[in-house]
Amino acid sequence: MIKLLALSPKAKAMIPIFTFFLLFFILLGFLRYYEIKKNLEQDEDQFSYSLANAYVQAEESAFNFFTHRGFSSVSSMAIKEALKIKDTSTIQKLTQASWNELQLENPYLEDMRFYDAHFLPLFSFEREPFESKIIEEVMGGQSYGTFTITPKKFTYNVFIPSICEGQFIGMVEFVLDVDYFLDFMKRTLNIETTLFVNTDLYGFRVGKLATICNFQLYSSTLPTSLQFSDVFKDLSACAEEILHLNERLFSAHIFYVLNKESENLARFVFLYELTAHKDKLYFWIERAVIITFIFIVLSAIVLNFQFNILIKKLRRSENSLIQINKTLEERIEKEIAHRLVKEEESREKERIIIHQDKLASMGEMIGNIAHQWRQPLTELGSLFIRLEVCFDQKVLSHGELKNITCKAEKLITYMSQTIDDFRNFFSSNDTRTHICINDAFEQSYRLISAALKNHHIEVNVEHRERLFANGKQSELSQAILNILSNAKDVLIERNIKNPTINVAIFTRDDHSIIQIKDNAGGILFEPITKIFEPYISSKHASSGTGIGLYMTKNIIEKNQKGHLVAYNEDGGAVFEIMLDQH
Repeated sequence: MIKLLALSPKAKAMIPIFTFFLLFFILLGFLRYYEIKKNLEQDEDQFSYSLANAYVQAEESAFNFFTHRGFSSVSSMAIKEALKIKDTSTIQKLTQASWNELQLENPYLEDMRFYDAHFLPLFSFEREPFESKIIEEVMGGQSYGTFTITPKKFTYNVFIPSICEGQFIGMVEFVLDVDYFLDFMKRTLNIETTLFVNTDLYGFRVGKLATICNFQLYSSTLPTSLQFSDVFKDLSACAEEILHLNERLFSAHIFYVLNKESENLARFVFLYELTAHKDKLYFWIERAVIITFIFIVLSAIVLNFQFNILIKKLRRSENSLIQINKTLEERIEKEIAHRLVKEEESREKERIIIHQDKLASMGEMIGNIAHQWRQPLTELGSLFIRLEVCFDQKVLSHGELKNITCKAEKLITYMSQTIDDFRNFFSSNDTRTHICINDAFEQSYRLISAALKNHHIEVNVEHRERLFANGKQSELSQAILNILSNAKDVLIERNIKNPTINVAIFTRDDHSIIQIKDNAGGILFEPITKIFEPYISSKHASSGTGIGLYMTKNIIEKNQKGHLVAYNEDGGAVFEIMLDQH
């Protein structure tokens, strides 16, 4: 029994090797699974951001389009005179052509209504009973857009005032079917959208339709078979959920629709399909298991073959031991000399590896810096979305197309030039030229201004005079952009109320100063100079690498021959770039 359990030397050697391979592939499979899962989560976060932008854009696009057309309809003196005397036949005659054109341009337009100065209905092209309540913004001369719910329908309404000699004389109202928003999101992001309305305000409830609390399905881009699914009943009142619809997996993003009185009129449920993501994860797990099994089998065959060869060689070696012992001293000397040569070669290889590692680290650092250009890419994407929307709405003029193209070309040119500048950062052939500090700041601010406005960050800039220095404008712009971007990220991360960035360009003690100050609570590192060390970051690991400020200080002090300091003042962080005046 003991002999049966005893293992041969070959088996004892192979078991640890197989164990190592098994653990190695299990670890590799887990890391690959985690990487894919993390990438999918990042895609989901990016989709949420794009979804919010697309929804806001849909509402702004509808509001701006009908505001422009509404002002065109009520700007003529003939229509104003007809509104004053409540001449509905004249109003219809003068606006009939505009109504016909609008119906062709936007098939979701349901009605065009006119009111007198007392908000009393005058005329409607659909000739349905209608009414309105007093809207102070419209009486003040401003256009106003809002969602409206009635016992019959749910619409988006845009009100445009008619002002004559400074007096409110009436208004025009455009009634837009909410299916416009569902179709816009479908065309823009290719997602399914379902709208649930508040039945307490809507006035009735149909028992078979899906409901969320007291909200019931009103319209949807889903197939009819999925619209009646009971799975919608499991959606909570305010959280994002994962839905399983007929073996398809969706991530539900809920947007709430409020009116002026803060009443919850409806909910848009945007469904982002995750079925392909789930299949991708399962596919990798299955592939990892299969590859591991195949590799272990092949390894067993190869190792068994190699061990057999090794055993044969060992047996032959035993027969030659006597001959080897006779010349042992000579062989030892030769072996020592051979090993010395091998050790020297090993040390040389080690030096080469260290040098390559330094080069790889430099390349990785430059690659990380290139990732900081996601904001210009986002602006570039916004330009294409804007181009698509203008084209879909049939308002794409030659001038607008040329304007968008020019902006895109400027973004691409600047990004390409900046990346080239960073790749040549350590070059000894860089030359310093005469640059304008004010222009360098403006160049940086244009790149990040859209992101600052999107997060409601106010930027106050004080230019006392135009200042000049010797250096490279692209590198100075990059340094300023790094500081502005860092301030933006801290303001957003700390959720600062009334976020503000103050910028001042002035002279002090024969130096040109660029001072950038925020109100995010200051720098928390002790000492503060630690923030300029590489791979030191106060941001979350997913949003910061610790390279930005390190590179900024190198740019200012090594390339620009200036100084960069940071300190806390009045509840915020202050960064000062000091350059010698030219």
